Amino acid sequence: MPAAVTIDLGVPADDEWGGTGAAWRPSRGLLAAVLAVLLVFTLAGSAPLSASGWRAGQLPIAAGDDFALVGDLLVVAEESTVTAYRVPRLDPVWTVSVPASEGHSLTRAGDLLVIGGLNGVGRQLESTAVTVATGAVRWRHQGRIIPLPGSDVLLAVSDVPSVSASGRRLTGAIDGIDAFGMRRWSVRLPSSAVAVPLPGGQFLLVHDDGATEVRDAGDASVRATGEFPAAAYAPDNPRLVGSTVVLRHPGDNTSRISGYDVRTLAHRWSRTVGGLQSVDECGELVCLGTTIGVRALDPRDGSSAWVSPSWRRALSWGDVTVAYGRPTGVDARLALVEPMTGGPLLDLSAWQQVTSVTDDVVLAHPDAARGDTLVATVASDRRSVRVLGAIPAASGGCRAGGGVLACRQGGGILGVWALD
Repeated sequence: MPAAVTIDLGVPADDEWGGTGAAWRPSRGLLAAVLAVLLVFTLAGSAPLSASGWRAGQLPIAAGDDFALVGDLLVVAEESTVTAYRVPRLDPVWTVSVPASEGHSLTRAGDLLVIGGLNGVGRQLESTAVTVATGAVRWRHQGRIIPLPGSDVLLAVSDVPSVSASGRRLTGAIDGIDAFGMRRWSVRLPSSAVAVPLPGGQFLLVHDDGATEVRDAGDASVRATGEFPAAAYAPDNPRLVGSTVVLRHPGDNTSRISGYDVRTLAHRWSRTVGGLQSVDECGELVCLGTTIGVRALDPRDGSSAWVSPSWRRALSWGDVTVAYGRPTGVDARLALVEPMTGGPLLDLSAWQQVTSVTDDVVLAHPDAARGDTLVATVASDRRSVRVLGAIPAASGGCRAGGGVLACRQGGGILGVWALD
């Protein structure tokens, strides 16, 4: 790998909110987290970063093929076959045949990889579960699979068969299946519904009439019931933040946000929010993006934690919280922020808008003058960006994991670069 270059962004101690902000020390996981952004600066005075000599390897990949990094495996799904390669050397590990489809989804569920077959509008019609280690087929099931944290039971569901609702609402029945594909239970849906995974092997089931249940994944027993107001229910509405289920729903000529206890579904609070544009989890808070700024609420009681007119949206990327500023022309201000106060930790005003997020790397915009794309991480001092190296300018659709970066390139090539 080329030598790393650190770029000091020169963030002053006193930020625009006044004062120096609350003392804060990032965790080890946060120090490793990264941002994916479009780079707009040049490395004046630094050594050239060559795109050659860094690459670990490459594979052919068609435009419709999907890929994922699963542990130390790079998994590539073609029309009717799925192949796993060991990274970074890209040694073939296993290949499995799957029913031909127009696209695939790849989802990790414990020691299984669930391969979903998609139709032309993205509706998942069937699922094949294989062991990650060997690729041996464990079971096949119709419909889509939803993993549940803290449970060995998976939800087998069928999406509403429409372009607008595909992947958003469920129909028919929900089956609970174990790691060997055996059905433990089945719940019939009288109409469409939304299932939201909860911690501890439970899930939230919201029917289209507002009837809501918390069910146990082990036997589908009902642990709590409630009634939600009419809303555009979807996999991200409602959402769980801490111990509160947060729902966005219409109010009197405006939007409302309501919070419900996840254990009992008892109503905790409601707030009216004008000009609401987005609802996101930001650390331990709920961040509401509005036409006049961001308002962060404590999900426990709906109280205001902070308000900033500087941002239009704030949300979590893993352990990191980032905020988008109001666009000026084609650019938008971006910063890493302290979620409990909204104060900036790392000013990224010199960077353009985010393109994609991974667990390990930053994807930078191609530099026309250099003819390549830079890859970087946020340095441990939280006040600089550490450039790792360069990849070809045509790279895109990047993902990271297992110590490598994989990106699509022109000519049907999937390039792989070792990050360690």
